[in-house]
Amino acid sequence: MGALDDRGRLWGRVNIIDLVVILIVAVVLLGAGYKLLKAKPAAQVATVRFEVLAPSVLPQAAREIHQGDRLVAGNNLMPDKITSVQVKPAELGLSTADGTRVRARDPYLKDVYVWVQGRAPVSGGTVTMADQQIRAGANFILKTRLFESDKATILTVQVGNS
Repeated sequence: MGALDDRGRLWGRVNIIDLVVILIVAVVLLGAGYKLLKAKPAAQVATVRFEVLAPSVLPQAAREIHQGDRLVAGNNLMPDKITSVQVKPAELGLSTADGTRVRARDPYLKDVYVWVQGRAPVSGGTVTMADQQIRAGANFILKTRLFESDKATILTVQVGNS
């Protein structure tokens, strides 16, 4: 007795076309399972240091940010710390009567320059700290336990392996 009978079934039980379809579906499912379950390379963790400018801050608020403060993301304290704080008179760009732009200092408001340092995962094209992507020129919500500015901008970024 052969493997195929007169009705085209293998061993008299399974249609050959059904068997091919079952094998194709099984191969697709196994491939998808492998793709989903294979171990993804772990993100490299590096020391990240970046400078943030919080412009035109009220002087009372500027006094509430200190070296050693930790960043807050959501309602959670993050391990990232402020390593340096500089408070300077706020610089403004103004237009004169003839239309030229000049730089002026505000006698009241302050620009707050803050250096933040911490360990962060670096994977693909992103560096993430305090639940925010870190890139020079990007907006940054600078938030500690006692201070918050949603108008801060990242000025510089340094990524190291130490």
